[in-house]
Amino acid sequence: MKVDKKIALTILEDEANNRHTVSGNWIDLIERLSVECEEKANKTFIAMLGTALLARATDIRIDPFSLKAGLDSPGAYSARNLCKDVLAAHAPRLGIDLGVTGREPLNNQPFFAEDRVHEGLPVHARATKGFTILMEALQRINSISDETEARGALRAFLHRRKFQRYTGETSLRTGTGLRASDLTESIIQYVSENSEFGKRAQACAAGVLEVFAPGAVVVSRIHDPDRKFPGDINIREADQISHTFEVRDKPVTEPDLFHFVSKVADHLIPSACVIAVGNKQESLDISRLEKFVEEREITFCFLNSWEALIRNSAFWSRDVFENTTEEMFKGIQRRSVDLEVSEEGIRLWEKLAQKTREDN
Repeated sequence: MKVDKKIALTILEDEANNRHTVSGNWIDLIERLSVECEEKANKTFIAMLGTALLARATDIRIDPFSLKAGLDSPGAYSARNLCKDVLAAHAPRLGIDLGVTGREPLNNQPFFAEDRVHEGLPVHARATKGFTILMEALQRINSISDETEARGALRAFLHRRKFQRYTGETSLRTGTGLRASDLTESIIQYVSENSEFGKRAQACAAGVLEVFAPGAVVVSRIHDPDRKFPGDINIREADQISHTFEVRDKPVTEPDLFHFVSKVADHLIPSACVIAVGNKQESLDISRLEKFVEEREITFCFLNSWEALIRNSAFWSRDVFENTTEEMFKGIQRRSVDLEVSEEGIRLWEKLAQKTREDN
């Protein structure tokens, strides 16, 4: 069946601005899922719940477990399309926090390539409890029998998820005269405190690289199933990738480098860099790799410390900044928000920046 997206948007807008009392039972359930997802589970579960609630409020016949339209199952609809075209598309304007900021939240694990939400989905061990709560919520949605109740449940979701995402201070002030060593120390503390499955390291690398190529840095999301190119961070020029960077906060081996360069060569990317910043990273002899790289006509760079990345980015920079290190501090904050680093992480970065300013 097809859900009318115009009607869905009208309902979403109405309930987002509706201040009437909401069901405590629904608030409690949504709170449990929110807390579990924000701490350790798959935040995509939040977007899935919101989509099912919006769909049920739009058409009481829909199957809340459905992900794909055209199935034999009664009430099957495309949750992905409704989420992409209505809920995720208008969430920023309406101030709704879906847990994730991508345009297609349900085109991700564990929902990727699935027809329905079911117990056998490939859920990571750390997300098991969150998935159990999601299944409980979908079962409850399935028992809703009238539009008033459905809209009340949707309203409860929106009340809990309105303006929840912490985005940091509008202006991060770090002062002037900062040294590369100041930034290096802050990054090491930031990443080592909690890697958040590589998010913090990726945010730091992208923020630093913005000085090298302002406006051209594209970051892939962690565990993105749609990523079609090698590397975590790309520099794009005229819709072409000119440089690709792999960020590893775990030890990198020589075979890892050969594998990465092979993928880069397959995609005809001229320049590649591996940023190996794991605290247990051993020295690597890349002499055998050099011939391999030369034969494939690739410019390759291997950086094994944050300080090396910072200094090289400043050297490569196309523009002259009055205070390059300060720009890097700010870039890391922006990228941390974009990559959905936890509120705790973003606040830690602000504290580190403040401390650095005071120390200088």
